[in-house]
Amino acid sequence: MKNHYFYLALAVFFASHCGQQGGQRFVRSDLRHILRITDGAASAATTIWSGHGMSLTANEQNQEPNEFKRWAQDRKLVIVNLPESGALSNSLAASESTLAYAPPSAVDAGFALIEILNQEQETKLAEAAHAGAHGCGMLQRLRLLDNYAPPSSFIAPVFIESVKRQAVADFVAVNVTTVKSSLQASIQALEGLGTRFHTTASGLNAPVAIKGMFEAAAASRISGLSVRLIPHAGSSQNSVIVTIPGRDDPQASGPVVIIGAHLDSINSGGEQSPAPGADDDASGIATLIEIVRRIAASGAQFQRTIELHAYGAEEVGLIGSSEIAESYQKAQRQVVAMMQYDMDAWASDPASDTIYLVTNATRAVLRRSLKTLINSYMGGNVVEGTLKAGQSDHVSWTASGFNAVFPFENPINYNLALHSTRDTTETLNNLNLSVRFVQSGLVLLAHHAGLTSAESGYETDLKAMRSSLAKDLFLAVNNGSKSDQYNLFVAGGSAIKTIELCETHQAGTMTCFKESLGSNSGTTKAARTIFNIGKDIIIRNGIHLSVFGYDANERLVAQRSVRLDKK
Repeated sequence: MKNHYFYLALAVFFASHCGQQGGQRFVRSDLRHILRITDGAASAATTIWSGHGMSLTANEQNQEPNEFKRWAQDRKLVIVNLPESGALSNSLAASESTLAYAPPSAVDAGFALIEILNQEQETKLAEAAHAGAHGCGMLQRLRLLDNYAPPSSFIAPVFIESVKRQAVADFVAVNVTTVKSSLQASIQALEGLGTRFHTTASGLNAPVAIKGMFEAAAASRISGLSVRLIPHAGSSQNSVIVTIPGRDDPQASGPVVIIGAHLDSINSGGEQSPAPGADDDASGIATLIEIVRRIAASGAQFQRTIELHAYGAEEVGLIGSSEIAESYQKAQRQVVAMMQYDMDAWASDPASDTIYLVTNATRAVLRRSLKTLINSYMGGNVVEGTLKAGQSDHVSWTASGFNAVFPFENPINYNLALHSTRDTTETLNNLNLSVRFVQSGLVLLAHHAGLTSAESGYETDLKAMRSSLAKDLFLAVNNGSKSDQYNLFVAGGSAIKTIELCETHQAGTMTCFKESLGSNSGTTKAARTIFNIGKDIIIRNGIHLSVFGYDANERLVAQRSVRLDKK
């Protein structure tokens, strides 16, 4: 009944809005269905949006893509992730007001594009989305490709080689009993704030309380620390950003390592229904607070700037993280790595110590790096898995061209108490796992932000190495099994141990919009290493590719942007 009402409400909202705001209204017939990039070659001229391995293009027979983009500038358009068939996907598929629709399959999620016309509609959509599949991050604001300039420089997740292993081991070694108690207290305090839905009074007050919790954890023992409330255009709920300036970056304007979580909560039963949100995502915020507490207690300092983000309005379209990530992209901030915490205190097996690294909308190079660090310093199980039921704020950073990773409690057997009154501290069953999430953040910061002992001049030396090696980075293509298939090879200097290659929107940009291909198994010939990237790959004419070369310590030492044209 709830989804049926939601469908009727949408129809009324859309019907009453037709013809308003000036200009022609687009309907579904004006757009192609969302197409998977691997299924069709959309020209750059008609591409409106791409993400999650899919592309949305204008129908050249009916509309010019630029006309749609002009029409969309002042409207709130939302991509709805549809992990499975059901009442919500059926309603959106049947509505002529749905601008574009791709049905979910047994293997892949589907998507729908709709316009948000007012707050009531947005709330009902969020409730229906969470009721249908319990999926976080099912709503994502549409971002038009040419609204955002790519970062001028690409900083890969790198090991800072001068960090001493024993110093990192000491930093990561925490008192498990103490940290568990502290995590539980923080989660209970967040639950005690009441429903944190972004339009409720308690939800609007939550960021101020969380700001105070960060400040209390720092206890005035972290030099230069600041905690700011960040307002948003798309929601009245603020985000919170904790900034710890790097030793070599006192103005906190240089390369930055970001760890985030979302501060809002939702109950699929309605805006006014209690939403304690203990696992989703008080557990993530508590993890951030504990990281601040550990930095303060240890006196640790870092070469690079660190930011901890508590995002507002995640449950209704990743609003907080999307606006912040877009602003960093426009400002050409150098984001070394971004890691998201969203649900880390429950497991189907309460004794499990497994951390899952979500593969969708994350970068393979950062997953590989984090996995290496966890294995090196923490042990236990760390595996990769695909999250079909939803997403989280890391998607906003991936969409902005930055490296993101998402460690999660379990992408398949996740906590079914979420988005209900049952998501309380009492139902959390694995705070030992939460401690491991805290440690994963500490070890990421230690190596990617540079714990205390990074050499001065590191960036200068690395830049010189990149410049030298990039001159010796070449891409070779030969014919594959069929006329439209090709084999790809990359050759580089002997210092290069891993190659990654990805598709970009234009020459010169390092902003990947598709999961990278790669190889860490090369053949050495005459002081050069040749990597076989893939066989029988379908390549479009005029495709833009970026090639990245990494050394044995996962440092980005060479990069090159190329365009392939068929002759």
